[in-house]
Amino acid sequence: MEPITNENSEQLQDVNEGGNELKEMEKVAEPAKAAKPEKVITASKTARKKIYKEESVFKLDPDDDSSSEEIDLRKTTFLELAASAKQGKILTGMVDGERTTKMGEIAEVSYNGFTVLIPAEEMFEIPEEVKKLNPTGLNSIASWTKNQINHRLGSTIDFVVRQVDEKNRIAVASRIEAMYAKAHEHYGVSKTNDTPLLAPGMIAEARVVAVSGVSIIAEVFGCDCLIKQEELSWNRLAEVDAEYNVGDVVKVRIMDVKSEVVERNIILNGIVTKRPAIRYRVTASVKRAGKNPSDEFYDDFAIGGNYLAKVTQVTDKGIYVRMKDKIDALCPLPDELQIPKVGAVVLVCVKEKIDETKLIYAVVKKIIRNS
Repeated sequence: MEPITNENSEQLQDVNEGGNELKEMEKVAEPAKAAKPEKVITASKTARKKIYKEESVFKLDPDDDSSSEEIDLRKTTFLELAASAKQGKILTGMVDGERTTKMGEIAEVSYNGFTVLIPAEEMFEIPEEVKKLNPTGLNSIASWTKNQINHRLGSTIDFVVRQVDEKNRIAVASRIEAMYAKAHEHYGVSKTNDTPLLAPGMIAEARVVAVSGVSIIAEVFGCDCLIKQEELSWNRLAEVDAEYNVGDVVKVRIMDVKSEVVERNIILNGIVTKRPAIRYRVTASVKRAGKNPSDEFYDDFAIGGNYLAKVTQVTDKGIYVRMKDKIDALCPLPDELQIPKVGAVVLVCVKEKIDETKLIYAVVKKIIRNS
């Protein structure tokens, strides 16, 4: 993927046009032939007086200094965003908005009074097959990117600021740039560190940035990993989105790390330049970061034993239940009883155990509570 395009480099200059609302960012600016886009746009002295001045309020508590603290926070926030724009410092925030603009789909991050705008192509990698879709319409690049951003609302992300406007309290940023830097720091080697910090077999914490009914996307130190249902739990999950939420932190085992050299478009002194970069691909598993419950609890259940269980999934193969909230068993669909719903509490009797695979087969004897 090419996170920065010539078109985007021109659009980023829209911040320079000023304006009091975010709609200024939606203007399609003419290519600047000689102008060099500023990374940090400072407010004028007059504007700064307005930005960093609060109307006097007579406080109930004479020692209340919250107003000056708020002003200090505004100044500190601008300096943080400016440092990110100038030095590539990675910042962290939560995605709390999505909008459609002339620039395309944009994710928003509220950052201590500033609105940070992240174009979709700077938010995540867009698959090649998606790039071939029509620009707009029901089944289009726009609808795909809009859906992806909406799935990420509430997620915590890293970003690097491209440009910040002090007066209008707007910044444009790139999550992709932050991910590339973070991934190289943890999966790559350098002159001072010839051993990667993270490698296959190791366990790491990951942020859940998107959830669907059958999978999650977890960001593992700079790499987005699609983790499907079968790698989320040793036990059966009826619906992934009933177990996981955007914003969760989960432990994953890194299964594989691959890298490749790609060309990225980098803006240097206002000019879009292609530069080689290392892109890392990580495969990860949530369930393999923990123990298989079959190894721990298989011997706790005896043939002929009756146990309370919770229905976790109903398929054409049968009914999957979790006995005593420990281990799964497969039951045939009942001939006489009604088919219990997912979440129902049932009484089951163990009929068979397969020691080689540690599978347990049981039958539903009674529905205790059909939720």
